Amino acid sequence: ADTIFNLVFFIVLTSVLIQGTTLSLAARWLGVNAPLPVRRRYPLEFVETGDFKIKSSLVEIPIPRDSPAVGRRIVELRLPREALIVLIGREDELVLPNGGTVIEAGDTLLLMADSRMRAEVCAIVGSPHQTEPDTTPP
Repeated sequence: ADTIFNLVFFIVLTSVLIQGTTLSLAARWLGVNAPLPVRRRYPLEFVETGDFKIKSSLVEIPIPRDSPAVGRRIVELRLPREALIVLIGREDELVLPNGGTVIEAGDTLLLMADSRMRAEVCAIVGSPHQTEPDTTPP
């Protein structure tokens, strides 16, 4: 029993030391060591209760620097009526949008719409992707 305990202890200790010291080097070598992007937390919560059939959902749509929407007011974008911009994340603040709000490069739109309308808005603003927002309460 002592021999088995010592053998297992040595193998585990050696494994931890080797993997622990070479993990960051291997991650850099494989190109997977990039930090995770910081996700903005919103002061609201969207919960589907099941009582109502809601086809829409909340998504974040980042506005790239080369977007055709940059420098234009929301009303000028002619977004679908079924798509609602709930909030705009801009640097360290949240902007409550209206038709006259000007879209800036680097903004993140918090959009409520169904999947077809989301795709249409992404095409209008030139955003390649959309993500689920972090609406968990703090």
